[in-house]
Amino acid sequence: MKKLTWLAALLPALAAADTSPLLLAGAQIDATGTTAVQTQPMPKGWFSTRNVLDRTKTSLVTRLAAGATPCSADLGVVATLSSVTAGNFTEVVNPQDRTVRYVWDTVADLSPFQNRWHYYTGCDGVRVVLGCPESIPVTVGMEAFARSGACQSYVDDLGQTVCAADQVVAMLPAVQEADQVATGCVEEGGDTSCGIGPCESACTQSCDAQFPVGRGADKGNVALLKACKEACPCTCKYERPARCPQPQNCD
Repeated sequence: MKKLTWLAALLPALAAADTSPLLLAGAQIDATGTTAVQTQPMPKGWFSTRNVLDRTKTSLVTRLAAGATPCSADLGVVATLSSVTAGNFTEVVNPQDRTVRYVWDTVADLSPFQNRWHYYTGCDGVRVVLGCPESIPVTVGMEAFARSGACQSYVDDLGQTVCAADQVVAMLPAVQEADQVATGCVEEGGDTSCGIGPCESACTQSCDAQFPVGRGADKGNVALLKACKEACPCTCKYERPARCPQPQNCD
């Protein structure tokens, strides 16, 4: 087990403070959705039986809740972890190498909940954003429960006995996927009189409205949206038989 050296002079001041003995040092989320959570030093008695680490004595219950963005819905709690089975404990020792506190840390994978987006360029050359490019606010909340199921408590600065708990917020980045470009367009120098650009733009916008993607949307819409947009060039040419060469390979 890892060890951290704790300055003995700080212990009396910390013990006397009317603050929660359970405080989060922070939470960090990288571009892949890997989420790292760590506590500040906590009371030895919560996790020690006869001076030996006992993970079952106190359970740190951590809940990660993904909030809403302008383009994705509130997902609520997406992961729940317990220190009884997850994460790692690090001993905090004094200058005499005696364990005086414990720090707990863990890692969670939130990649399934990341927003996804990409650029799409239509036949008219206009590039638009599809999907949801917004980072998601993730609230990391932690509570401590004794083996009996009762919360670990402390007396706050108002003299009230309250449950030890803390929370922080971290941002879950959106994933940028590969750009997409419309196919079946009339190439430059070809039949410029066909003029399906405006029609195709309207068609792709209609597809966006019909098959929304992003958080909270039907997962099957991704494939339906792609098929809808790929059909736009053919649809627009069929609507202009007098001006456009009729495609031969469209369903």
